[in-house]
Amino acid sequence: MCIRDSLGMRREDRVLSAYDCSFWVSPAVLRMALQYLKCFHVEAGKISPEEFYERARAYRPNVIFGEPSWIVRLSELAREYGAWPMKLLFGGGENISEEARHIAESVWNAPLYLSYGQTESFGTLGAECERKDGYHRNDLFFFFETPETDADGYGELVYTTLARDVMPLIRYRSTDVTRLVDERCSCGLFAKRLAKIRARCDEMVVCGMGNVGPWVFEEILRDVDGVSPDWQAVVRLEEWRDLIELHVELDRSGGLNGVEHTVRENLRKRFVGFWKNYQMGLYEFRVIPHPRGTLRQSRKLRRVLDDRQLQDECITV
Repeated sequence: MCIRDSLGMRREDRVLSAYDCSFWVSPAVLRMALQYLKCFHVEAGKISPEEFYERARAYRPNVIFGEPSWIVRLSELAREYGAWPMKLLFGGGENISEEARHIAESVWNAPLYLSYGQTESFGTLGAECERKDGYHRNDLFFFFETPETDADGYGELVYTTLARDVMPLIRYRSTDVTRLVDERCSCGLFAKRLAKIRARCDEMVVCGMGNVGPWVFEEILRDVDGVSPDWQAVVRLEEWRDLIELHVELDRSGGLNGVEHTVRENLRKRFVGFWKNYQMGLYEFRVIPHPRGTLRQSRKLRRVLDDRQLQDECITV
């Protein structure tokens, strides 16, 4: 009864979704679920949190779906201009620090739950319960494995679709590092769990900027004069939002102001979606200069680092 009352959605709920409706499966999956429930819902798309807030006040939705970094920015606005009664918030597409989650929950006086999925899975692979201790697995539609694990049981998640006619997947490598949790959850739900995603195998990081990897920053730095081939991008947490630090080595003749201007122009012109997220205030972006020859401390320079503390304890991969 507790699970149903705290997490269940009903026909009388008023739902607003800010999921990106362009090239993402989550809006389609959510739409089908809400139509099945026959509850009032509006698909706003990923408009700016400011516009969403102004329009949503008239509907006073009690359930909001969106990307976690977007929800954090919306919560900043609600803290400044006022919130309304909320049943729950639901985020997908990226992770969030526990500190940022707690702040958003305090603004709305409602829980913020996270889901885990991929475009290839066409839907949720797992979702949090009220305990927020990992994602309850969708074992009815997927078979999950971690073939190679470390001493703590963490390894790359591999899954197989069990009930799909179109694009079936057999032992699909997710590139996400997690742990299968078979112990029964204290919430009482029968489904087993996936631990929170610890890292990715391919250096891609999901953050307020978007899904970014080495190729993104290589393109941003292409044709930028005065920088060496060595660079490193670090994703940190600054207060509520993600901070992307692009560390570059400058030639003696290179000035930071000119380099930073060109980098931002390349970001604006070559990655319209990432720039739009920046304009929405979903992340901060800074260029950090270094003397030439100082970034590479070993033979291989890791290009993208996720330095956020997304769990209560610090984990080293």
